[in-house]
This record gives sequence, C-alpha cells and structure tokens, in this order.
Amino acid sequence: MKVIMHNSISLDGSYTGFEVDMGLHYQIAAWFNPDIHIMGSATAKSGATMGGSVPDEEPSDFIKHKKNGPLWVIIDSKGITKGLLHVFRRSPYCGDLMVLVSKKTPKSFLDYLDKRHYDHMSIGDRKVDLRKAFAELEKRYSANTALVDSGAGLASALFEAKLVDELSLIVCPEAVGGDRFFENLPPLELVKAKKYGDFAWLLYRIIK
Repeated sequence: MKVIMHNSISLDGSYTGFEVDMGLHYQIAAWFNPDIHIMGSATAKSGATMGGSVPDEEPSDFIKHKKNGPLWVIIDSKGITKGLLHVFRRSPYCGDLMVLVSKKTPKSFLDYLDKRHYDHMSIGDRKVDLRKAFAELEKRYSANTALVDSGAGLASALFEAKLVDELSLIVCPEAVGGDRFFENLPPLELVKAKKYGDFAWLLYRIIK
C-alpha cells in the first residue's frame, strides 16, 4: 500500500498560523484517488470544530451509511474524538468511517463507537501500532493507496516508522512562525511541482 503524506504548510514549514486554502488542499488530495484517508485524532478534532460549534447528533447519525468515496480512518487511542465523529459521517466525501484504537483505549469511547456502529480495530497496547495497523488496513480493505492528512505528531511517527512513500506539500506564500510540520526528513526526490496562483504544490518521493 502506497502511503502519501499530504499537508499545507507556510514558507517557513509551519502548519498552523495561516489560512489554508481548503478547496485546493482537498482538490489535490482527491487527485491521488486514495482508497483510505487517514488522520490523527488532533487533526480530526480540529477539523470537526473548525466552524466553532459542533452540531448535535441526530437519529440518523447512529446508522451506518456506506457511500461512494474513500474509507476515512481516524487514529484515536485516547477517545479524543468522542462526540465528534458524526461530523465526518455526514461528509459527502467520506465513504465510510473506522477508528484505530489500542488495548488502553477507554471503555466509554469504545461503547460510544459501538452504539453508533462505527467500525474500530484495536492494534497495540498503549498506542496504536502503526506498522501493524497499516498492514491490516491494506489486507482488510484491499487498499492500494492511503492518504495521510495530519499534524506533526502523526507525521513524525510515520516517518520514523518508514511508512511514508511520498510527501505532498501545498506551500502558502507566508512565513508565520507557527508549529513546524517537520524537523527531520528522510532524503527526498522531487517528482512534481506545480503553481496554483500564489501557492506551490510539491510532490516528493521518499528515498528509502
């Protein structure tokens, strides 16, 4: 399974502190036509609460809906996204939703998932074992391509585990001094570069 890390950053490598062009961000994400769209719990929480208030759950949010589009996978061993997952289930871009948890995940979060018929898979003791989880996702869903849309924490863990094959970056023409998306990167080979107005899209292959 090819794993593509995708994010929008500023000129100084920050992923916070500037306004992301969400239309361009997801336009390019869709270009990869991923089978699986993966995000960490912090990114999921930020996305679900982006508009301010979170809409209340409705009876239809307790029903599993299979739609066209990629499987969205949220890595959440601590239950950070409890009460928020219906926001993603309602998205027209989300084909289905599942959560990766661990043996130490709070029972209250597992009960929340079960009551609403969210698929979940426990892999790892305290944290999700990323290498085993990605192998199981590939096997269970016959996935060829996974797109990871995350913050620095998950990105760093995936790079450290050598699970990333390509790095896709949309560079915003600002220097903001926010939270850096990465500190150390493996060797990279530029595969594609394209201009979108004042933004630049860079696609790199990870040299392993």
